[in-house]
Formats: sequence, structure tokens, C-alpha cells
Amino acid sequence: MISPKVTIAIPTYNRAALLRQAVESALEQTYQDIEVLVADNSSTDNTGDVVKQFKDHRIRYFRHSKNRGFINNFNFCLEKAAGEYFLLLSDDDILDNDAIKSLLARFQGDDDVMSYCSLIFFNENAGTKKIVQKIAPEKESGFDFIAGRLAEKRVWAPSAALFRTCVLRSAGGYPPAGIATDLGACLAGCMKGTVGYVPRPLVYYRLHENNVSQITKYSITSHVDLINWSSSPGSPVYGQRDRVYHYCVQILNRMTYSAAQRGNREVFAFAADILRRLSPGFGQEARLKLYSIPNIKYAVSFLFYIKDCFAAVFLTARTWTRAKVLRHPETAAEKNLQIHQV
Repeated sequence: MISPKVTIAIPTYNRAALLRQAVESALEQTYQDIEVLVADNSSTDNTGDVVKQFKDHRIRYFRHSKNRGFINNFNFCLEKAAGEYFLLLSDDDILDNDAIKSLLARFQGDDDVMSYCSLIFFNENAGTKKIVQKIAPEKESGFDFIAGRLAEKRVWAPSAALFRTCVLRSAGGYPPAGIATDLGACLAGCMKGTVGYVPRPLVYYRLHENNVSQITKYSITSHVDLINWSSSPGSPVYGQRDRVYHYCVQILNRMTYSAAQRGNREVFAFAADILRRLSPGFGQEARLKLYSIPNIKYAVSFLFYIKDCFAAVFLTARTWTRAKVLRHPETAAEKNLQIHQV
């Protein structure tokens, strides 16, 4: 029986110091029928020299003449992949030697579109390591996986997910959703079949400054982009748009709270304004007020604010109900319009 080829794609930009470990982990897989596709997004460091040091015919190295953006680079990897199966490995993550073999073993029928595994979060600078694993079925429908993932009952990362290449391509590849593009592609692919889970940590997910503590306007608008993409009538996940919306609002709430706690007033104000548009109402406004409390003086003011709001609710219930309806458009078209205006 001929074993299927697997593409391990590593899009990279200016991470020569970390890239070496990612490439080594890909080449050292116990499953041998692989190609390692490195897509260099016009790095200005010695990325090319690092890749050329590997004398292995399974490596395919591409260097773009100019930076085309990371989403386009992801889609370039998917376009160039020669494997029947596809894994997008972050250039700062590391695969366990048995990762591909174990993930591939979960593909047992034509309906299987993706398999994924649990992770090990590690921080070399802090010397910390943590296994991130959740209880999940070893086999489930794509719809059940999507519901679980958007309810945060499934652990998932692109480096820990193996797809049928044709499924990702037919789903449209990586959508225009900023840093949430990999999640969008995952959801679109899983709409097409069943999903397998390996309850073993087979991927080392590196924690560092760029993926832990930075809450930026771009990371915030990425989740708005994910909402807009999922709610467009032609989207492959249009039927899951409500789940995507609620998931993104929850993530945005966390980002807003984090920005407030770190004293980043500009990002907090930006995120709060988006949340007011996406999820208007008394509950959201009260939550934003609470996030922004820096000391006891404001805490007292907040309590009076709550008191006044509750008084308004009970004294003018009919007016409040009407106002609430006006803040929540009834038609999908109106709701989408409001989101696109952010």
C-alpha cells in the first residue's frame, strides 16, 4: 500500500533563530513520506542561510521578492503543497517526532477531513511548561467540533491540525480575517466532514512576547473581520455565523478587559467602541464600565451608575424595551450593515 504524502508547510518571516527548530522537528518525523515547504515572506535576516544548511531533498524553499502579507503567504503554502495532507506549522512551534504518524492514523474514511491533538505550551525564557488538553471525542462530526471549538471546549492550534489538502482548497483556503484566518480556515474545512482527535500532546507551542501579551487594534479588528466573513451569504460557514459572532464577542470582551488592566487606554477605548456596536445594551455597557475601574473612587461612581440604571429600568420599562429593540436590528441585513460600519 502506497503511503500518502504529507506537506508540512512553514510560512516564515524574520525568525531565523527559531525556524531551525521547527524545520528539524518536521524532518525528524517517524512518518517519512513528507515534504517540508518553507515559504519565506521576504525576510531581512539570514532565514535563507538557515534553510540551506539542511541537506535534505524533502525541503522545498521559496522566497518571495517582497512581503505579501502572512495570509497570502499561508495561501501560497496551500497552493504549492504537493501532499495529500497538509499541516501549517508555525515557524516558532515544534512537532513531536510522532505527530504526523499519530494525526494521520485518525484518517480512516473518506469523510475524515481533519485530525488534531493536544498541545504543550512552553516558555523557554520563563522555564515553564504546561500541557493543554481537553476531553473530546476521538471522532465527531465537523458540526459538533465547530460547536465545541467556538464554545472553547476543544483545544486547537494550526500547528496541531492535519487537513486533507483538497478540503482546505475547496473551502477557499485562508480567509481575510487577520490573525483569526487560521481559525476561519479550520471552521470552513470542518464543515465538510468528520474530525478526529488524538488526546496526546504532540506539538510544542512556544509562548513569547508576540503571542502572549500583545493586545493591539489589529488583533481586535481581526475578530470583527472573522464576524464579517462568516456572516457574508457566500461564506462557507454562513450557517455557523451566530456561533462565530458570540465567540468573537467573548474574545473581544477578554481583550478589552486585558487592555484596561494593562492601562492601555487607547486600545481599551478602541475595543470598547467596537463592543458597543457589536453587542449594545445595558449589560455590555455595565461590563465596560467595570473593566475601566482603576481605583476605589471610580468603583463608588460605578455603583451609583448601576443604581441609576436599575432605577431607569424599573421606572421606564416600556421605553427601555423599545430602546433595546432599536439597538438590536431585527434583520440579518441590518445587523451585518452595523458590523461592517465598525
